[in-house]
Amino acid sequence: MSTKQQTETKKRTRNVIPYYAVVVLAGIAVMAMTVFAPVWDEFPVEITELVPVIAVTEDGAVVETSYGVPVTVGRYDVEPGQTIEVTYQVPAKFLKEWNNGLLVQKALETYTP
Repeated sequence: MSTKQQTETKKRTRNVIPYYAVVVLAGIAVMAMTVFAPVWDEFPVEITELVPVIAVTEDGAVVETSYGVPVTVGRYDVEPGQTIEVTYQVPAKFLKEWNNGLLVQKALETYTP
């Protein structure tokens, strides 16, 4: 084998361990991110409920959800005060925070010193 062939052979071989190390470290980083800063709380949750109409604007009907948040929904032929069924989306963390606040409020209401 000539020296030229040996040089070409050496250039073609690569050490693959650094590539595996990068993949493993990236996997560990992704897992750590989901543990310390959960991303699944950012995914939307779809809610369907009967809600009263607060107002009607040119953008649509404004309704008050059971969470106390006004939401503008599509154009409906309704008047303020009527009840309609709507579907809307909120981040999962909003529901978790709202439920935690509700539990604290109920606990305070039932607490007797």
